[in-house]
Parts: sequence; C-alpha cells; structure tokens
Amino acid sequence: MASVRPPSCLRRVQERLLSGTLGPDDARHLFDGLLRGADPVPTRALNALLSALARAPPSAACRDGPSLAIELFKRMDRCASPQAAPNRYTYNILIDCYGRAHRPDLGLAIFGRLLKTGLGQNVVAYNTVIDGFFKEGEVDKAYDIFREMKNKAFHLMWSLITQLR
Repeated sequence: MASVRPPSCLRRVQERLLSGTLGPDDARHLFDGLLRGADPVPTRALNALLSALARAPPSAACRDGPSLAIELFKRMDRCASPQAAPNRYTYNILIDCYGRAHRPDLGLAIFGRLLKTGLGQNVVAYNTVIDGFFKEGEVDKAYDIFREMKNKAFHLMWSLITQLR
C-alpha cells in the first residue's frame, strides 16, 4: 500500500465527512494508512482526523463519529510509534468523545490516564470532564471535579510563587 500523505488524506476525510460519505471502513483504512505509511505522520495530523470524526454529524455512512474516533485512538495507542504518540490534545479529544457518547465516567478514566502519562494537567481536560458530567445531569459529580481542579490549581500556583522567592 502506498504511503498516504497527511494533508491530502485529511482533506479527503474532511470533504467526505462534510458530504456524509465517509464510512467507518474508509476511515479505518485512511487512518491505518497514516499510521503505517513510509513517512512518519505527526500526531497533530492524527489529532485533526480524530477531532473531525468526533464532531461529525451523524450521516447514513457513519452514524457515530465519536465511537469511531475512540476506536481509531485505540489503534493509534497500540501502534506505539514515537511519531504518532498520543499527546494532551489527543487525550482531550478522547475525553470529549466519551462525553458525546454519554459516558463521562470513561472520560474521567481517560483523564486519569492522562495524568499518569506525565503529560500534565490542563484546564481543557478538566473542563471537558466537568462538561460531560454536567450534560448527563450529574451536577454533584461535576461540582466535585471542579472543586478538585480549583484546589490543585491553588496548590500549583502556591508552589510556583514559593519557587520564585
């Protein structure tokens, strides 16, 4: 199989997503082409594809973009290529996918995995997890996560201030 170049591949994916003609098998094929091509594909290109799938409206060809994006993330994770290693943006996209799939609990698990990777905490991930629980009516859980974020942010800021002295 010939190498699929990221810009043309992403253009094709975006065009087909917009037209509602990108099916799961096509998306898998294009994604695998990016992962296993002769030229290393930057994580940024893979993130663009995952993000586009996550936000794609349901169509006759693909009814559940977030689930497909989750599946493709798992392929990316198994590939274990340094050029295509998940980064904090990849994890944010995945957390959002679980929220869109009405599974904020799994988004929270991915958030825990993000913290374990050492890629660090980020406000976008926290907000995405909180939003997922809030949209599912789990306001108490969303509030607990918000309080935790606020406390950790306070401790982080305090440690930075004391280091600057």
